Amino acid sequence: MILVQISGTLRNLANIEESYGLILHCHILPQLCKIFSDKRFSGHKELILNVSRFLSKVSIDFGCAEQMAESKTNMPVFLNIMMDYKESSAVLIRVAFVLGNLTTHYQ
Repeated sequence: MILVQISGTLRNLANIEESYGLILHCHILPQLCKIFSDKRFSGHKELILNVSRFLSKVSIDFGCAEQMAESKTNMPVFLNIMMDYKESSAVLIRVAFVLGNLTTHYQ
């Protein structure tokens, strides 16, 4: 599935802090968050893991966290992913990290 390779490439791009502006400008975050709620991708652990890795890295940045928090549907989606992948500590930890960062930015 090409989305696995794309999400992996984006995850590597997230290691470069200077890329956050481009990530925000291209509105990548809302699209990746939609993957979590899209039933076509439920059960695709590698894709979900790549997206959660990417989101956890960029959630440290205030602008990226703000863009993720703009959608009122993202919080329930993150919680649902945690329920769906409760057996995968890698996904759980990363999504919990995202939620923690969003909470920190918006106390």
